[in-house]
Amino acid sequence: MAISTYISKVTKKVKHKVTVTKKKRGKIIARKYQQFESLEEAKAWESCMREYLDASGFLGDHITAFTSVSEAARILQQHAYWGFLTLCKTESSNLRVLSNPDWGLSDVALCDLDNEHIETFCILRRGLSREKPLVEPQTTWSN
Repeated sequence: MAISTYISKVTKKVKHKVTVTKKKRGKIIARKYQQFESLEEAKAWESCMREYLDASGFLGDHITAFTSVSEAARILQQHAYWGFLTLCKTESSNLRVLSNPDWGLSDVALCDLDNEHIETFCILRRGLSREKPLVEPQTTWSN
């Protein structure tokens, strides 16, 4: 956080410029600026913006209850690529599986997701054959 105070050459008023920077692994991943005439407003905005960036506010604007499972997975993968969040190998793999239309969940809105959808996903993912399953039970559970 940085709040710098200066006098405007045009209006001759005192201005407070707030800069909030979010870093991850030494790289700047987000930087926001705003100018205020009141120091209290500047401090309040800085506090709110810091909370927004620290609480993964990046996703709140993109994923809603009406987002489909595949869209949500794609957004999470993109944010991981940009460095806003970290996904392990298993999480990345699971997001790819959820995005795949073959398993029946990709077009379901998050608000409509229920037990029936999850059961269908598990049956399709595991396969109908008990002798030759597509994947092991622990893989289906992980997905």
